[in-house]
Amino acid sequence: MPKRGFVTASQTSCLLVNGSTRPPFGRGAVTYSRQLARDMYDIETEEFHSDDIDRGNELEAAAIACFERTMFVEINRPDFMVHPEIDFFGGTPDGLATDFGMDAKCPNQKNHHDNLSEGMQLGKYKAQFQSYMAITGLDRWALASYNPSFTKNTQMVVAWMDRDEGYIEMLLDRVKKFHPIVMEELEQLKNYNPKKH
Repeated sequence: MPKRGFVTASQTSCLLVNGSTRPPFGRGAVTYSRQLARDMYDIETEEFHSDDIDRGNELEAAAIACFERTMFVEINRPDFMVHPEIDFFGGTPDGLATDFGMDAKCPNQKNHHDNLSEGMQLGKYKAQFQSYMAITGLDRWALASYNPSFTKNTQMVVAWMDRDEGYIEMLLDRVKKFHPIVMEELEQLKNYNPKKH
């Protein structure tokens, strides 16, 4: 479970989009900063549901078990982890092995087939996986794509991403620049006075 107000690995992609809303950040990052501020101010978060999210939650344990069988490896399920030097940045990887991490995705048939043929979704998760590598210190991350509707030998598709130090340096710089915006949004929530607006 993410800690309140933490910038999390799964959300860092929005921090990399340049924009004019709060330079260098765009609308997505500002929306995320307000979400974190509400969370820190104990304003209840609305639950978002979709078929993809529900399917992922339902199949995650089966996906990790299938990955273990396929790769002949034991996967540990960690709790929320904090970056060793940035105390407001963290994440919860789906699984860790001795020398790599992994994230289980349970896409629909089309996207799973795309993963099998071209590894197409790997790029979609670059910010998330590089964030996890920054947090854990690991050098490799696996996208484990699982869809039980496929035949036994194609239910689990694995694509690998290596650590990219230049990308991580850029990403961590954006995380550090983003955090003050979260704190400004929190202060505005705490101190808002309708009589002064």
